[in-house]
Parts: sequence; structure tokens; C-alpha cells
Amino acid sequence: MKKVRFNIFFIIVLLVPICLNLIPHYIGWKTTPPGYFFSGQVSWFDPWDINNYLAAIRWGQTSRQLLYENLYTTTVSKPFLIYFLYTGSGIILPQLNPVLIYHGLSIITNAILVFTFYYCAKHIFSNRNKALLATLIISIGAGFGTLDLSIPGLTMFSVWQKPHEALALVFYINALMFYSKINPLNKLLSQQIGQLLFCLIGALIFYPFRVVPYLLITGIWSLWQWRNTRKKKIVYFWLINSIVGLITVLFFSYFFVRSGFSSLLTFQYQPLGLMAVITGYGFFLPLLLIYLIIIRPVGQKESYLLIWIFISLLLIFLPWGSARLFFNGLMFPLGMMAVRIIGEIFSYRLWLVLIILLVFPFTNYYIFYRRIRETGVVGNNWIYLPKSIKESFGFLSRQPEKNVLADYVIANQIPHYTGKHVFFGHWVQTPEAERKYRQLDLFYQGEMTDSAICNFLYDNHINYVLYLRSKLRSGQTVKPSSCLKSVLVNQDSSIYRVLKKRRY
Repeated sequence: MKKVRFNIFFIIVLLVPICLNLIPHYIGWKTTPPGYFFSGQVSWFDPWDINNYLAAIRWGQTSRQLLYENLYTTTVSKPFLIYFLYTGSGIILPQLNPVLIYHGLSIITNAILVFTFYYCAKHIFSNRNKALLATLIISIGAGFGTLDLSIPGLTMFSVWQKPHEALALVFYINALMFYSKINPLNKLLSQQIGQLLFCLIGALIFYPFRVVPYLLITGIWSLWQWRNTRKKKIVYFWLINSIVGLITVLFFSYFFVRSGFSSLLTFQYQPLGLMAVITGYGFFLPLLLIYLIIIRPVGQKESYLLIWIFISLLLIFLPWGSARLFFNGLMFPLGMMAVRIIGEIFSYRLWLVLIILLVFPFTNYYIFYRRIRETGVVGNNWIYLPKSIKESFGFLSRQPEKNVLADYVIANQIPHYTGKHVFFGHWVQTPEAERKYRQLDLFYQGEMTDSAICNFLYDNHINYVLYLRSKLRSGQTVKPSSCLKSVLVNQDSSIYRVLKKRRY
């Protein structure tokens, strides 16, 4: 009976993040306004990224290639082994709607991640009930809200929403947990090392920058172990592990920089402030402070989690915009420590556990509410688009030429619906995005001369220009040009073909 009850609770814990992610998408689809079609997503802060992954699925379906070409630029770029989870899915399922493939992947990867949380937590606590509680807290835990709710890692929301992030976190957590469990004197050391390096390489192929926190966390842990045991094998093992990790990152980065996706490595996010971290993690940080002040004994497992937490927090405040990416995965050790503290101070009192489960997910409540509020409402083109736009997408998808100029929101979706390249459509993935956005804005303001328009289109290899009527100012019409020919006009948009450059 206890086993049946536990299995029921486990299934509930498994379904919670899946439902939090999918319910708004489902409601958005069911409440599509008349005259519009549903984009396939009701995302919180980054629908532009989701459209990129949908485009990668379509690329796999149409090109039958695992390597992905950057569709958010009209300059020639080398295909690269990036978003292979999506391109590979498109190759395997060439006829299925990319939106269904994407959400199906999220269900599978979320389930794998929940299982990972549970089994790693069981290693920490050696008790399945505590491990299940930790899994739930990690899955739904959040803060009081923050100045920037789009910061990944302050909640698990971004991970539940993006299948490749979930899979990357599976590899990353397993790599760190395998390292903490390995005993250099164990007879099965070679097998353990093989499992560890497999997880490490998997984590670094998804996110190469994770080599920094990984090597610092495991390095400090190894030095601490060597200080206590005086076994040099621990340090040697870390050195071997580091060499493999660095070689993987250098090899992967060498090809990354030469691909069409190099802007992903150079893009700088806004740096974070201390208040964003404090409010972003809510009750987790005060609980951690209580643990450090009140609870004296610290075992090996707790020491490893504390090293993990403090290294990650220190890296976040590096004077480098992309340091905010070190948030990812931090919710795992924080959740583990939260459950440990609940047991040490409050002996797992049921009333306290219920309060924590009600209060900890505050930010997730807010995000879920905001997503639901966006459904069924006209005006957000990330969620709903006029049906006539689908006619424009269909026209573009049938053309042999591949480069399109369009307004940002529509341009971001064109690769998904048509498989075409766009001049500017993604703030991170489009090379020289800020310069291109200024050029795009200047073009659509209608203030360029005829010769400037033609030179701009030719220089950037544009084949088609899409105008949205909703973006034209009152009384403004599409400015005619000698190098543009109207090929499609409907209720909401116009498409012009760029004529071939004359030769003299």
C-alpha cells in the first residue's frame, strides 16, 4: 500500500512541471480569436527563442541534415552541430507539425529531468520520501519575484519550457553528482569514470561555458578531500577530468567560432545586481543562512552542495554579462539544502512542509498567471497572427529564393513557417544585431532614397520584402522602388520581389 501511495505521489510530482508548462499553450490554442491562427506557444519572456527551435525542427524535416544553418542572417554561414536535438527530431519525424514535436520533446525531457532530480536526491538523503519532497521543491521552487523575471535559473521555468535546456541540466547534474560519488580506490573506477566523462562531455556540448563552474566546484572539493585523506589520487583524478573537459570545450569552441552562430558566444547580457539575486531566490537564501549559523555539523554531502552553491553565486557576480547563465542548475543544490534544513530544524512537520510548498513557488504562480492572461486576446503577435499572414508564409515557402526582409516579430517567425533566411530576426543569433536593427528601422520608416533602398537590398542579398499594414503609420503607404515588384497583396501584408540587379 505504501509503495502504491508513493508511486501516485511520484506521478503527481512528475506531472506538476509538465502541466505548468503545457496548460497555457493548450488554453492559448483553444481560445484562438476568430480570424487568427495560433503560433503554437504562449511563452513567458522568450518566444523568439522558441521560434528558433521550431525553425531548427523544420530545417531537419526539409534539409534532412543534423547540422543547422543560421536562418537569422542572410549572409552565408557554415552549418554547425547546434540544436541537434531539434534538427534530429525533424529528421526522424518529417511529417509531424514542428510545434507538436517541440512540446512532445518537452514532456520527454522534463520527465527525464524529474527522474534525475529524484535519484540524485535519493543519493543525498537515502530516503525516498525526502528525495521526493526535494524533487518537488526544486521543480516548483522560486523567489518573491525579481526585477527581471526573464533571468534563467531563478526558477526552473526556462528549463521546463526548453527541451535542450532540460537535457543539458540532466548531463550537468549527473556529471557533478557522479564526481562526488567516485572513490578512486573502488574496483569499478574505470566504469565510474566512463559514466562521469560521458555526462561531462554531454553537458559541455550543450553549454561549453559550464566547464568553469564544473572545474571550480570539483576542484575545490578534490582539494578538500585531499586535505582530509591525503590521497593524491583524488587530485590526479581531477586533473584528468579537467583535461578531458577543457579539450572538449576547446574542440567544440573552435568550430563554434567559425560557424554562423558565433554571435551566441559574444552576446553580452545586462549584469545582475544583488537585489535581483536576493528576491529571485526568495526563502532559499535565508534558509541557507540559518543552516550556516545554527547547524554546526556538516557532512561530506552537505559540504559538496555548499561548495556548489557558493561557487555558482560568486560566478554570477563576475563583471561579464553572460555570467547570469551560471544561475542554471543552482536550484538543485538549493533545494537539497532546503529539505535538509527543514528536517534538521523542524523535523519535517507536515504543516510547515505544506506552507513551504504553497509559498516557495510565488514567482512561478505569477508567471503562470501572466501566461494565462495573454491567451484569447488579439494584439500579441507572438501568440496570434492574422490568417492572411499564413497566406504570405505559404507564398514565401514555395519560392526558390531564400532571403527575406521583414519586421522583427514576423521575421523571427518566418524561418519556422517558411524555412527561409531573414535579414534580422533574433537579438542574440543574428550577427551584428543592433546595427541590422537600425538599418531595418530606417528602411521601414520609408525615409531611404530609391538608390539607397536598392543598394541596401542588393548588399544584403535580399530576395523578398514583406510589409505589414499594421506597422505602417497613419496615411503611410509602401514606398515604391525601382528594384521592387509587387507579387502578393492581401488584407494584412504585401510581399515584393527584389528584381535582379541590372548589369551595365
